[in-house]
Amino acid sequence: MMKQIKIIYKDKTYLLFFILLVLCVTKKINSQTLEEVKDYIYNKTEIKHKEIVYKQVIQETRWLKCTKCSLDYNNLFGFYWKKKYLVFTSWEDSIIYYEKWQKRHYTKGDYYEFLKNRPFAIDPMYISKLKHIKL
Repeated sequence: MMKQIKIIYKDKTYLLFFILLVLCVTKKINSQTLEEVKDYIYNKTEIKHKEIVYKQVIQETRWLKCTKCSLDYNNLFGFYWKKKYLVFTSWEDSIIYYEKWQKRHYTKGDYYEFLKNRPFAIDPMYISKLKHIKL
């Protein structure tokens, strides 16, 4: 098999393309865009305070550009357990998890205050950073 690959992919450009394709298919590269994430949150969930939740994705993943972070595990929100990031099969699964988490823990009131008292607010500036994200 290796000889066949070497013959087919003599040109390094094709080899690089093949590697990237395999990584995307196996979800080793996060292929979501901010628009896809926003569309999913706004149109395919019953998440409350969608704009704030979308800002959380932006904050937690640095506009989906972070490396060596929760995004490596399809975890858009930095959810962790026992000091390890939760691993999701897809980024959509992390949104579904968030939706369930929100239904379990949030009842009503100021959502920023709610987040302030949750594990998301480890950074004392977390709420301020969310409020300053311009969409």
